[in-house]
Amino acid sequence: MVPSIEERVAYLEGKVEEHSQGVREVRELIVLADGHILALDRRVNALDEKVSALDQKLDHKVSALDQKVDRFREELAARMETMDDRLSNRIESLNLDLSNRIESLSLALSNRIESVDLKLDTSMSNMDRKMSRQFTWLVGIQVALLLTVLSAMFQG
Repeated sequence: MVPSIEERVAYLEGKVEEHSQGVREVRELIVLADGHILALDRRVNALDEKVSALDQKLDHKVSALDQKVDRFREELAARMETMDDRLSNRIESLNLDLSNRIESLSLALSNRIESVDLKLDTSMSNMDRKMSRQFTWLVGIQVALLLTVLSAMFQG
């Protein structure tokens, strides 16, 4: 059995009505999804602003930290230079003191050596004179002995 035109029209009207209902629901869902997308977009924008604010805050803190590090580096360099100057002055002072002490010891040692040399020269001169005197006595005794022996030989 073939449906009549009225039945067909009614069937098509029902289908059109169903499609219209479906299209309305799809529109409502699109509007609802659009609202959600707009809300998400606002949240993403808010998060983006927060990230930008945190980025700026972080940049500011990094800059402040860089400045502190630079100041610390300058202070440390100044302190090291001061310590280097103080150490150089101390080394120069010790060097001068050591040179003075060495000079003083050298002078004292030279004086001591000269004193010992003078005593040794005096002792050697005294010993030389003593030996000369003893040599003279010894030669004199030998000459006297030789004369005595010669005179005994010629007398006898």
